[in-house]
Amino acid sequence: KYLPASGSPGILAVSFTRRAVANLRRAMPEDMKANCMTIHAALEYEPVYYTIIDPVTGEERNTMRFEPTRNSIRPLPSSIRTCIIDESSMVSLELYKELSNALPSNCQYIFLGDIQQLPPVFGSAILGYKMLELPTTELVQVYRQALESPIIRLAHRILSGKPIPSSEYPEWKFPGKLTIHP
Repeated sequence: KYLPASGSPGILAVSFTRRAVANLRRAMPEDMKANCMTIHAALEYEPVYYTIIDPVTGEERNTMRFEPTRNSIRPLPSSIRTCIIDESSMVSLELYKELSNALPSNCQYIFLGDIQQLPPVFGSAILGYKMLELPTTELVQVYRQALESPIIRLAHRILSGKPIPSSEYPEWKFPGKLTIHP
């Protein structure tokens, strides 16, 4: 359950994955670590059970799906003034809508992410829409991973649009890490 740490600022820092949340926590001061969580944890998703009629057999069967318990009727605390959404390229429009419905209407959002990263499992990413709507700042230098990483080098080469001729394939061979097979 989301409860802001006593005396902490009204900031909620969320992400789609636990790994990204762990990165957020490492970067936060001690009094903010409890305010970092997955979006699903913030929305307090819980299982909801339904009885449905199987359209093929006509038989009743039980099913379950996870649904948020935090929403406009049961909102998150009104003390939340800012919501940081990390890895927002993975957050769908639908999940963002659920989050914004549960947060105070005057909440400020900060979207962090890389539009070249993984998209949401379902739906369109909120990040692309917000990049068209809001002012953006772009980091052009890689900080988290070493540029010497063959995967990062290849990704930047692909993004540059410069083809890799077959004569360069041997230069891109890093045993156990990366090999280009024609």
